[in-house]
Amino acid sequence: MKSFNLLKKFLKDEQGLEPVEYALMLVLLALVAVGGALTLGTSISEKFTEVGETVDSGAPVPEL
Repeated sequence: MKSFNLLKKFLKDEQGLEPVEYALMLVLLALVAVGGALTLGTSISEKFTEVGETVDSGAPVPEL
């Protein structure tokens, strides 16, 4: 029952976030964005290299 009361109190709390909490959210979002960019960047770079080598060799490009 105590945890239910704590949950009700938490949901009723209309106080905004503190600046420290905003900073933590910003850092978390930045880490996710950088991680995604690094992962996708490597993948895209490898694909462009593969296509470039195929074009340079004159081999036919496989159909999708």
